[in-house]
Amino acid sequence: MLGITVWIIFFIGSYFIIFFAADIFLENLKDICVIYNLSPFIIGMLDLRIL
Repeated sequence: MLGITVWIIFFIGSYFIIFFAADIFLENLKDICVIYNLSPFIIGMLDLRIL
């Protein structure tokens, strides 16, 4: 029983790490758009998400 609990906690922790890392990544992409005067639409299409 302890083994499955550890894997569930590991899965949930990994999910939150990926979620917050993606959020930071997208925030940095918006800054890059402003710095290099790029269209957010183009960057959003490259990331497959439109901000």
